[in-house]
Amino acid sequence: MDVISLATKSGAQPQWPLLLGLLDDAIYGGRLDNPFDAQLLVTFLRRLFNPETVGAGGKVRPLPGSKVVVPTTAHRNDYVSIIQALPETDTPALFSLPDNIDRTAQQVNSTRVIAQLKAMSLRADAAAGFNRAQWQAQLGPLLRLWDQLMAGASALKGAMKDIRSRGTADQGGSPIENFIALERYKGASLVALIDRTLGGIARVLKGTDTLSSGVQSAGAALLTDTIPGSWDAAWEGPEAPMDYCRAVVAKALAIEGHWQKCQSPNGLLEGSAPLELASVFHPGTFLNALRQQSARALGTSMDTLKAVTSWDAARLRSAAGAAPVALLGGLTVQGATFDGSRMSPVTAEAPAFRSVPPMCLAWVPKDSPMAYSSYMEAPLYMTGERTKLLARLQLPVSGQDEADTWVLAGLALFLSV
Repeated sequence: MDVISLATKSGAQPQWPLLLGLLDDAIYGGRLDNPFDAQLLVTFLRRLFNPETVGAGGKVRPLPGSKVVVPTTAHRNDYVSIIQALPETDTPALFSLPDNIDRTAQQVNSTRVIAQLKAMSLRADAAAGFNRAQWQAQLGPLLRLWDQLMAGASALKGAMKDIRSRGTADQGGSPIENFIALERYKGASLVALIDRTLGGIARVLKGTDTLSSGVQSAGAALLTDTIPGSWDAAWEGPEAPMDYCRAVVAKALAIEGHWQKCQSPNGLLEGSAPLELASVFHPGTFLNALRQQSARALGTSMDTLKAVTSWDAARLRSAAGAAPVALLGGLTVQGATFDGSRMSPVTAEAPAFRSVPPMCLAWVPKDSPMAYSSYMEAPLYMTGERTKLLARLQLPVSGQDEADTWVLAGLALFLSV
């Protein structure tokens, strides 16, 4: 309140830039480390503290997420009547959130509680030390899953010899080809690491090998439904061991398919099938490889390029010129639905995440126009936890008011959920 009084003292017109700057930079903004959280804060502040909201301008705008108009009088009763008219239960719209946010929050909370209860149970069982019967009962499903995954990964087994012979040396291909080669080696190394770990545990349980400190450590981690340290150091994936193993094998097989496309005359980026960013271990490195390949094609430095996204392939290809255009699929959105041309609100019963049509991305010179004349930037996160930001995507909007609506709704896109 002192800040507001300072910016509106002496009866003159409020110093809106001063007020917004103090609230953003000095009061709240310093506690935020995510640029999109900061954008959300600024959007809220602009909606709350402006001449239209307080009735100082010609146009009167209600408070965000409501039909409440701030009285232009200084009478206490006018404000009390507005407060008394508010519903007892806060609706999502009151905070400009999507209608299905309650359902999403319940899912998140229930998942967290289940995980905590499971962790407590597993830690209590694991505290007893090595128990062959216990290990067999708790780790048996994981060992059988791994055997099934390996039985269905014949294409990967056949390529292991070629992968080892190539190693990580630069084969003189394009940046994207070299990236896929490195990912191929990473997948083979991860599969071999998991196979050694689980193979060692299986031999101990069968009584054909002794319990070493490495097997003891890995088994203790797996008993608590967590990833062994050696796995996590090799690649940060899903937290649950079964999900981790499935993800490693799925990505390794997908990368083998990408490698086969790289060896064809058309290459990886040609064709109508989109490349799913979630199918590689390091999607951020793929975007950098695409940037490097674009810089070579355009004859310029990487620092002079910017990423442009569009759901209109023809428009982006004409703007990209000689730069390669990547068709990327497998994305999901939260906070709205998107059909490739416009965004729409979600219903209260809608799922938390909705699929998005394949997107085109290209690196073009910074002085080139964007694909859309009116757009908003939305974050692309690695997972639904919104902890790892991968890129900024441009989505078409009709104007600033629509962009603010989706910012307040927390709209974001994800590789996997």
